[in-house]
Amino acid sequence: MGKVPWKRVEPFYSEALSDLRSVKNAWRNPTMHFTRDYEEEDAKKILDRTEAFMVHIAKRLRQAPAVK
Repeated sequence: MGKVPWKRVEPFYSEALSDLRSVKNAWRNPTMHFTRDYEEEDAKKILDRTEAFMVHIAKRLRQAPAVK
């Protein structure tokens, strides 16, 4: 796989970083510092953003060939 110019892949990584930061900000910061409680609706939002991140990042992963 050759080197890809940053400008071509930057939007992909920018979106991935945005999703990851939203998860971090919604979950880690308040949870680790005990500043709030979560309701089921809040947890669902965090789960949805986590799923969006995983689906997005999986677009760039390549599956390793099966070992025989």
